[in-house]
Amino acid sequence: MWKATRKDEKEEYFALARQVDAEHKLKYPDYIYNPKEACKQKHLRVQVHDTKLQLSSSL
Repeated sequence: MWKATRKDEKEEYFALARQVDAEHKLKYPDYIYNPKEACKQKHLRVQVHDTKLQLSSSL
């Protein structure tokens, strides 16, 4: 589907992506993506979720 899309239509999406990126940079100027930190946060969320499931199943 994307490969069949016309170039001018794709440019609309690219322009929107640039706009959203600029807004994000204004809203969060000190944000730096850190994949290791994201992985740690995900692991913690999974642990909390699993703990809640175990507690609810024991009731």
